[in-house]
Amino acid sequence: MTGGGAGTIIIGVVIMGALVYKAADLVKYIAVLALPGDRGDRAARAGALNGILTLVLGSVLGVGIVFLMDVTSWTNEIKFGTLTLVTMSFWEKVVLGLVLTSLASTVFDFKKAVDRTDTASTPDILPAADKVRRARLASVTATTATPHPTEVDAELRKMLDEVIAHENTIEEELHELAKK
Repeated sequence: MTGGGAGTIIIGVVIMGALVYKAADLVKYIAVLALPGDRGDRAARAGALNGILTLVLGSVLGVGIVFLMDVTSWTNEIKFGTLTLVTMSFWEKVVLGLVLTSLASTVFDFKKAVDRTDTASTPDILPAADKVRRARLASVTATTATPHPTEVDAELRKMLDEVIAHENTIEEELHELAKK
């Protein structure tokens, strides 16, 4: 990154970070399908398969859009850094398509995190995954009453106690292993 300022470095980090984030998502989805422990969970498998199809389809479409734009009369006007789309090599266009898809997908993930009710959800590619999405959305929109803070506190306390108990069990097992 010679000649680039802080802005160039930040943009490069954001671009690479988005690619890594989406690649990690892909690995997670593949792990759900590949690991034997999750085979019985149909919803998890359907969600993982839907995630893989969504990432692959999005990547193919992103790269395809870059190549489609390359054959338009705007190809000389579309710039990324010092390169115009027409001067980019084949692989630079492929990477650009993946970057655009990863950035868009990361922004979409952020939107989903902010909109925890999932009211802006779109249908999943696979029917089984879409059924899970609809059930999740129905459960969120069906509850109009906000739980009392003491109910939430009790539930959080219960979850915390479970985590602490699990942590203590792991610590005891580690001590036993250290003795051997």
